[in-house]
Amino acid sequence: MSKADFNKIQKLLKTVTAYRISKATGIGDTTISRWVTGKTPIEKMSLENAIKLTNYAEELEMENAKQLLEEIKNNDVAYAIVNEDGAVYCNSETSNIMDIYGIDGEDGHFYGVYGDAVGGQLDSRNVPDDVILKAIKLMLGLGEPVKRSELSMGSDFKQTFVDGYFEAVELMKQFGLLQPQEENEKVKEWIESHKGVVGSTVKHPSFGTGKVTEIKDNKITIDFEDFGSKSLALEAVVESNLLEF
Repeated sequence: MSKADFNKIQKLLKTVTAYRISKATGIGDTTISRWVTGKTPIEKMSLENAIKLTNYAEELEMENAKQLLEEIKNNDVAYAIVNEDGAVYCNSETSNIMDIYGIDGEDGHFYGVYGDAVGGQLDSRNVPDDVILKAIKLMLGLGEPVKRSELSMGSDFKQTFVDGYFEAVELMKQFGLLQPQEENEKVKEWIESHKGVVGSTVKHPSFGTGKVTEIKDNKITIDFEDFGSKSLALEAVVESNLLEF
């Protein structure tokens, strides 16, 4: 079912020329210019036009995500995500910068996405490209990619964060990284086969080694040796195979 997303429409109108939008959507460039200048409030546009603009915005998002995926697959590079206020998305507990990256490691090249927004770390060593592409789209929905080498790390450096565990879970569901719990048979099977896992030692790709302390309300809580206690979404753990037992 087609839908209108005014957040995506506003971003589109700010970043793409009226001429280009007109060519892609068939909407007159004069009409588009009136939305851009505010002479006509975007809330008053027809549903038909709103859907056209939303669809075009989503097409561009996919194009940008695919281009970025190809770049990180073939280069040693890292992109941070910067919001419209110039703040850089970081992990809430560690303040580490969330990023989209390609790394030339000792065991060869690998690439992926890191940060609270995707439940930790998703990379080519443990998930396929279609999952990484969804994660990149999620990150681009938060802000603009900026090479980490180009970030100003001085006194004017500003941080911003995903607003807690539940926002991260909702973002991952929205972008297809997680399924609703009632539809996720993998999670049900995992819970059934790991009834005695509390007390076990596990290893997470980002947080290292820790001990499982609780499984409750679709979350698994682990006391990590270096990062303390963290609650992780079981959907993310299962879908991306994030834990080694």
